[in-house]
Amino acid sequence: TTAKEWDKLQSLLCFSAVDIPKEKRKYAVCALLLQDRAVSMAELGKKLYLSRSSAEKALEEAQQWLEKHGIRLQKKRGKGFLTKCSELVRRMTAAELFALYRSKSGIGTDKGFLTDVSRFLNGFDASGVLSSTANAEEEYGFHFAYNSRQTLLFLISFAIFRCRAKAPLTEYPLKNHQPAFSQRVTAALVQQLKRSYNVQIPPAEREYLLFCVSTCEIQEFDDTKALQICEQEEPQTLTAVQRFVSLASDLLGLDLHADSALEKDLFLYLRSAVEKLRYGIYIPNPLLAQVKEEYPNVYTVAWTASMLLGHSLQVELT
Repeated sequence: TTAKEWDKLQSLLCFSAVDIPKEKRKYAVCALLLQDRAVSMAELGKKLYLSRSSAEKALEEAQQWLEKHGIRLQKKRGKGFLTKCSELVRRMTAAELFALYRSKSGIGTDKGFLTDVSRFLNGFDASGVLSSTANAEEEYGFHFAYNSRQTLLFLISFAIFRCRAKAPLTEYPLKNHQPAFSQRVTAALVQQLKRSYNVQIPPAEREYLLFCVSTCEIQEFDDTKALQICEQEEPQTLTAVQRFVSLASDLLGLDLHADSALEKDLFLYLRSAVEKLRYGIYIPNPLLAQVKEEYPNVYTVAWTASMLLGHSLQVELT
């Protein structure tokens, strides 16, 4: 039942009257509302051990947080509060909420991840997602970056969870540019997931999974050959990186091409970062203000070269 499902989620987040901080109360309310069902004020108080006034305050804070993510809260007479948003927004917001929870414990194990997803998604077994993703990584000889991989695993889990609940995405508008390497990885992943969960994955969900894979950063390849295959299938990004390094070398008076790791790391970072930008997902640079103030010459070179990079890749870099 839905009540039992929430109990699983509530036990995951470990909220109690004794140790729950106000910030976590807000996120607990958000998690409950993202279940896509009506939630009454009485239920909020009961599940989170809050007085009515505290529940009302937590709900107000949760509403503000959800609205910043494009989710509207609606009150239905006799039923409670409902969230109004697209399926995609619901998934992305749930993923952010999940990451906020996971961040408190630092880097965890796969076992810990499985436990968290199970409780967050009402008992869903994500072991098939873990094995399917690991098999795709092994087949193509690479490893996703840890934080990106955690987000990817949750988004895939949510997708399979919704497919099994007969509530898949009905459409997902991919941009015209679809990285060839990511397409092949996604195709392999989809086949693995279908076998693991015995579930049909409709076209819109496959496109969504392609988006998830293409925006997930690859940390490294097992060998040069595997990296070269990726570079050959995504020549636009590789060419843009080479031009960027050439221009930066000229401006700095240094031979940056001699640093092979620089080009490789830039390529791996930009292939996913640029895909995020294509979908309006902007990545803040925590060092930007410091570099601009303390290393103005380096900032000028980076800014000038990035204009060329953005033009080559048809995205706006800031």
